[in-house]
Amino acid sequence: MNTLPYNKISPGCSVILLVTAMLAVGSGMAYAEGTDSSDQPTKAHSDAARQGSASANPSPDDYHTLPPVNVTDRPWTVPGQVNIDTRQPEQPARLTDGASLLKEIPNMSVVRKGQQSGDPVFRGLGGSRLAITANDQFLYGGCGIRMDTPTAYINPQSYDELQVIKGPQTVLKGPGLVAGAVEFIRHPKTYSKPSLDFEAGISAGSFNYYDGFADLSAGNSVAALRTILTASGSDDYEDGSGNKVRSWYKRKSASLNLAVTPTSDLRFELFGDANRSKAKFASLQLDAGKIDRNSFGGKAEIMRITPVVRKITLEAGQSHQDIIMGRQFRGLMAGGNPDRITRNGKASAELNWADANHIIIGADWFSDEHRARRAYTGMPRSKSESSHNLGLFAENTMDLGNGRQWVAGLRHDRTRATAHPGFWNSTLTTPIHTHYNLTAGFSRYEFGLGPWRNYAGLGYTERAPDFWERNRNRDIRPEKSLQLDIGTAYTSERLRINASAFANRIDDYILVETDSPLLNDLAANSFARNIDALRYGFELGAEYVWDRRWKLGGDLAYTWGRNRSDGKPLGQIPPLEGRLRAGYDTEQASLMATLRFAARQSRVAVGQGNVNGVDIGETPGFAVFGIHGHWRFSPAVRLSFGVDNLFNRLYAEHLTKAMQTPEFYNALGINPNAGSNVRINEPGRSLWARIDVKW
Repeated sequence: MNTLPYNKISPGCSVILLVTAMLAVGSGMAYAEGTDSSDQPTKAHSDAARQGSASANPSPDDYHTLPPVNVTDRPWTVPGQVNIDTRQPEQPARLTDGASLLKEIPNMSVVRKGQQSGDPVFRGLGGSRLAITANDQFLYGGCGIRMDTPTAYINPQSYDELQVIKGPQTVLKGPGLVAGAVEFIRHPKTYSKPSLDFEAGISAGSFNYYDGFADLSAGNSVAALRTILTASGSDDYEDGSGNKVRSWYKRKSASLNLAVTPTSDLRFELFGDANRSKAKFASLQLDAGKIDRNSFGGKAEIMRITPVVRKITLEAGQSHQDIIMGRQFRGLMAGGNPDRITRNGKASAELNWADANHIIIGADWFSDEHRARRAYTGMPRSKSESSHNLGLFAENTMDLGNGRQWVAGLRHDRTRATAHPGFWNSTLTTPIHTHYNLTAGFSRYEFGLGPWRNYAGLGYTERAPDFWERNRNRDIRPEKSLQLDIGTAYTSERLRINASAFANRIDDYILVETDSPLLNDLAANSFARNIDALRYGFELGAEYVWDRRWKLGGDLAYTWGRNRSDGKPLGQIPPLEGRLRAGYDTEQASLMATLRFAARQSRVAVGQGNVNGVDIGETPGFAVFGIHGHWRFSPAVRLSFGVDNLFNRLYAEHLTKAMQTPEFYNALGINPNAGSNVRINEPGRSLWARIDVKW
């Protein structure tokens, strides 16, 4: 049994870390007041740097394909961060929900239930350990068995950028970032003169798959209006043996964004989003007759106020998720109808302290209300759970010169959670109130050595039990996580190399386990308890370009986890996996081949895991081959195409649910109460093509 020479994360270690962060935050006070310099270019410190202005008559260069998007670390300005253009990912694929795009990131897994509601897991951690936001709004599902994961409400093409922060290396994205943070970002449009932009794409493929979007923007120097419409769907797919997997879905969404810029230093934004979808699942005897979301919000920014005060930002919003889980697709109009309302607000200021320090300080707040009722009955909703969180944060960047900088932050949150008697909690007679005081902090040093860019960071975070965990144990304690992150990146004209690694100790890790791991999530009894856990892992990536058109690259990722309290592997940890890519790639045309592989996973803890799922057994390794490419007909029109799983391989991921449908059990002639450890297989050979236009 692997142990460390102490039983818990010591208070002294936490204090040293937080004092270090405080020194970085306050170090700017030792300098004289700064000059009127522009905002720092770091992504976390400047939104404006990413917002290019559009024009009515763009040049052909505006339509050129972006340089290949690295699904690895971004350049030196943002260590440990992954950024993907949602409409031009490096590995194009069938985009069925937000999780299908996340899966292209090394060490990111997705728990499959069908083609919708994939549950993302980064470095073996998911649920509320991996914060997921859309336009700074937290996304939570309403279903008690996670039939509507946060990514079920996301069509990636209704956003501009996907950003993933690895580990607890920021305090700006809310509390509890044990695994990291995922944000889907939509950039506001700004114009210098009357202009009109239009972009659209339509995909079609095997199993009657389709996915389309239309993005229309118009405005002038004072105001801009942007409308995005999406529609997508698919029939049940077939696995590599030709067996149908219950996974039909339909989804549509609409987004409206208004940006008003009375001056170059003042901007107001209003937005609204509506998502309507329904889906069938292979992991349950229930389907989702409705997965709907309505959200709206606003944001105000005042910039370049004084040489010290560079920006003040105020934002607020509300999101309402509404789901029906039942047997409506089997002719029985019955089921559950939970919903969830999340309200949020945030106020922050960006300050320049002398020439060397840039600090973001602020407060954020959100409230979360979960309700439930029987579906199709007209009965009133009954409040089941509610929570409120108030957080204070400060994150400072100190420029040390010669390509070096020190970034550190502190955060404190007060969380109150309440379980209410009623339909959901039928055994309660009085409300149960729980309070948590949570602290987080990090310190990171970044430096360059010639073409190499390096970083090392230490982060500490405390995470309160979430809705699903509290429902399994009202006395569960918050997690306390200490993580070391290191990374490096090399860039030259022909070669790019990147590497990142982590070592993580979690005290009071919230383990979910069940005594019937083969039963579906609705039938099995599960509970939660605290343990101590240890994790480490890495991501490696490289790409070599010769003759400016031929490319060879790949990546490799691994996570290892151990349940120190029970002396066994930590459940729901993915195996070693990687990709190899090679082919021809220019702005005009490309043809790339990809080999994705995963090793056998024998380090399992059957019946143990987290709110995403529990281990149901070992899995064999696999390798699948695919090809994809594009042809540009003109600066404004591009055709993309591909074949996934070219050789029609039958395989399943380690982190996936088991087959649990009535049709599955009937075909075997067994009682559904017997349970299943037959994993949901991935799609077999699938072809797809896509046309994109832009003017």
